[in-house]
Amino acid sequence: MRRIIKNISRMFIVLVVSAVVLVALMTLVYKLPVDSMARHVAESEWTLRAQNDEATLQNTGYYDFYDTGTNIIILHEIIYPNSNSPLNDAMLNPTADYYKGTLNEWIDNLISHASDREYTDADNKIYPRYWHGYLVVLKPLFMLFNLKQIYIINAVILALINVMILIMLYKRLGNYAMAYLLFGLVMNPLHIVFSFQLSAVFYVLSISMLLLLAWDKSGDYESWGIRKDQSIYYVFLIDGMLLSAIDFLTYPLVAYAIVLLTYILLSHDKSVGHEFSECIKTGMSFGLGYGGFWALKWIAATLFTKENVIADGLANVMHRVGAKEMSEDILYNATPSMSLKVNFDIFFNIKTGAVCLVLIVFTLVLVVIKKNRLKINRGLLFITALVALSPIAWLILVYNHCAIHPFLEWRELGILFYALAVFLISLTEEGESGK
Repeated sequence: MRRIIKNISRMFIVLVVSAVVLVALMTLVYKLPVDSMARHVAESEWTLRAQNDEATLQNTGYYDFYDTGTNIIILHEIIYPNSNSPLNDAMLNPTADYYKGTLNEWIDNLISHASDREYTDADNKIYPRYWHGYLVVLKPLFMLFNLKQIYIINAVILALINVMILIMLYKRLGNYAMAYLLFGLVMNPLHIVFSFQLSAVFYVLSISMLLLLAWDKSGDYESWGIRKDQSIYYVFLIDGMLLSAIDFLTYPLVAYAIVLLTYILLSHDKSVGHEFSECIKTGMSFGLGYGGFWALKWIAATLFTKENVIADGLANVMHRVGAKEMSEDILYNATPSMSLKVNFDIFFNIKTGAVCLVLIVFTLVLVVIKKNRLKINRGLLFITALVALSPIAWLILVYNHCAIHPFLEWRELGILFYALAVFLISLTEEGESGK
């Protein structure tokens, strides 16, 4: 028990120190002049309109596949005039009122503010329940580049990082690298590149995968005060903190579940008991990082401003799980069944079907090449089934958010695909059955 308390205490210290660092970074970027940022946003008008037109032509209903709406919210945050208190801005994240009807009207409103730099009291909004840590990167970038240029930079960086991941995966896990490659295709990388929030979660996933693949359980962690057998849990703690720092509640479960299943493959332990235990321990570490970091924002914002951000945060949590109704529910009538239906409808399309076909062909080719009898690893079967069910549980639990924002949340079902891919490839691998 003493060892557990000591380890949790260390993790809590990491949480607090990381929160202080993020507050400092946010305060610094809120000191930057916004005129050049606004100019580059104004230059981006036709990039936004083309993005919206393409989404409108190719998709139906309110599904904003490129997540243009969230991009506009973030762009408003980037260009909103600085107050006399950068710390206050870092805590409350002021932005303009972005609810303006259709997405084209949202764009009109944004470009007007970026060009005219005129704000009324009615325009003022705050968005304090999230960290908005992406501003640490995006504000400096928009001092130098417009939206189209940043999209190109984003595409190059994401491509390079994930090529590194695939190379490292192949070296460590061989054919399982194909599971991650196909998972990336299912997630629709083109849309991810054109969305700050879709990119944000994928960056957290990618960084966490790199940390996991670079992690060595025999490494020297004692000099940091961390036992070797406890070091892996700090990877999941960092995973949760990074996600909390930059996510808008888009598809957060992906950033944990994909890393978890990859870790199970790396651990080489086929016992059901061990793998279930690792699910619990890594889940607690991730949850502490994600939920704890979120709570620290609410506490800090409540302490350092005049706003009760704790009350606002809790109210929105209750709303998103459907325990508290808000006006938008009148429009959408969100229910768990609706959440499942709209997200599965988007996920199961011709592109997903094509990638599934590639997975099946790849598995059959491995069977023919290796000439092995298919072998079921019961431990891996258990964990892949558990991981595969997790997005369904998420869509039911957070049904309000998932039903209203399926253009974000359907990507949680990429977890189901990755679990299926890992299990099918595992059937062709050498090893004993039934452990």
